[in-house]
Amino acid sequence: MAVRRVGAGRSRWWCGAVAAAVAVALAGCSQEQVLGMLTGGDPVLVTAAEKEQIGYEVPAGVQRPSRQRLVLAHRAEIDAVVQPLVEDQLGRQVELGTINATVPWSEVSLTYRTVDEPVLAGTAYVGIASDGSATGIERIDENTVARLTVEGLYLMAYRERITQMREYLAATYPQFTAPPAGYLDAIASADPMFRVTDYYQYGEQRNVEEIYADTDTIYQEYLADPDRTDAEWAALLDAVLEGREMELTVDLMLADPQAELTEDLSRQVADDVRTNPVFTGFGSWFVNTRSNLIARDGTGFYDFHQMFLFDADTERPDEVWSVDYWEDGGTIWGKLDGGETWTMSGASGGSTS
Repeated sequence: MAVRRVGAGRSRWWCGAVAAAVAVALAGCSQEQVLGMLTGGDPVLVTAAEKEQIGYEVPAGVQRPSRQRLVLAHRAEIDAVVQPLVEDQLGRQVELGTINATVPWSEVSLTYRTVDEPVLAGTAYVGIASDGSATGIERIDENTVARLTVEGLYLMAYRERITQMREYLAATYPQFTAPPAGYLDAIASADPMFRVTDYYQYGEQRNVEEIYADTDTIYQEYLADPDRTDAEWAALLDAVLEGREMELTVDLMLADPQAELTEDLSRQVADDVRTNPVFTGFGSWFVNTRSNLIARDGTGFYDFHQMFLFDADTERPDEVWSVDYWEDGGTIWGKLDGGETWTMSGASGGSTS
């Protein structure tokens, strides 16, 4: 399969932090050099199942392959240092996941996940000496711990609803499944298919202040009594949130590697999520669909051969989505329904077969 070479372009607002890191790493490079570094030309594609066997720690897929080989050779020693440090900071038992020398500085990233609920999945940044030993980890931000813990509590409190959503999508769209476990580990995801988070209304400072206050209230309640039942968490969250709408992210992947991912099919799922009573109570939606082909040397979110990313909220008219289409790590085109479609320079034309 010949795959069109694409570059990284406009993305959604939540890519800002990634863009800043990339800008630091690629400062002084020409546009052609930047595109080549970000995409690596035509990738070798494998199925999601094959990628699970290969893993997400391939040295050829990271920015610093020699350092990646070094940390893989010393993985056991690194884990022995990092795990107790993470557990000490979180006050909880964790399992360590994927290690990658993908950050543009001396540290490497190492994902972790708590072994019990509420599930907290995150990333530790580990200092590595020249001999491959771990020198320590960055202090995990307390606000991040609070936010991720509260997101885990959402999954517990609304477990029954989320189960209904999961069963509905499985029955209605059998051509889709959740992304595989290795991928979820690599991106530090707490749930295979869903994420319930706070809905930040654009330009609403009061909304942001309420979210921070609510998160702190819920987190302090968790610290005071972490052993509440799902029903007790639901009652507490309902009392604190007072009807404030949340944001729902749905992540799906085609089950069949031979199937074609199309905008029409992806939009059908997105429209259903936005309007179906099973998914009521949300003020913002992100629906991400992926093909079952992924870069052999890929390490994370943007390495699927094809992705459609739909996002909408109650501030927009019904049935209006912002849509991005990603292919092999770069945005091919994007649009706001009813508006102009923009495309990557040089992304039009050519063959994807």
